[in-house]
Amino acid sequence: MGRILKDILNDVLSQSGFLMKDSFTGSADIDDLQMVAIANRVATEIKNFYPWSHLRKSTFITVESDIVEGPNGAVEWVKTGYELPADFAAFMPDSMREGDGGRKVEFPTDNDEWYALQFSDVGGGGVQYAQRIGNNLVLHSPTVGNRIKYGWVSKYAVIGGDGVAKERFTNDTDTWALDETVLTLGIQAHWAQTKLLPQYEEWFKNYSMKVTEAIGRDAGAKTIGGVQRRDNRSPYTPLYLPS
Repeated sequence: MGRILKDILNDVLSQSGFLMKDSFTGSADIDDLQMVAIANRVATEIKNFYPWSHLRKSTFITVESDIVEGPNGAVEWVKTGYELPADFAAFMPDSMREGDGGRKVEFPTDNDEWYALQFSDVGGGGVQYAQRIGNNLVLHSPTVGNRIKYGWVSKYAVIGGDGVAKERFTNDTDTWALDETVLTLGIQAHWAQTKLLPQYEEWFKNYSMKVTEAIGRDAGAKTIGGVQRRDNRSPYTPLYLPS
């Protein structure tokens, strides 16, 4: 587990030649509360910049039905809207699949096509169409019992002292789930800009560079050039044989 918020903010102060504080979230000092607000701004900025692997999740929904009594007797009502997870931030692109995962869901469906489907009797032609409407994933004419699977990114990158993930820093003992150095440098840069410190531009450049480096580490990479060793490589045969 990383350092707590109080230690990170004091690190920013000490590196800049300012006195460290006993508390930030519980302080009545406007400067202390300003640092907490900056920390939350930077946290949101970092989360929204890239779909970090630590925040990526996957889930599925199962299409449900219910029997409703109508004027002409009981009819089956198929549920088309399903609420997104509480910490949902964004869908992972091209991740939505149906059934056994081999069939791709048309998501997000183009608006013209979506409303043409909604306001006519035209079927989906074997394709499952979907859109996000409000805080719901809405399906067009789904099949009862079908499973819709998708990947998504969580907006909870702060860990409370009780171990529960949340969206914002609210206590001095909260910790950060992502790259701690990037968060510290981001707070330092934004704080220096707020305080009109002359070195803030240099700190912003350093912060931006560290964000890029963190993305590179998070994304990983394949070998470029050279020879990539594989366990299942073919038996080696020398091209040169003595006469």
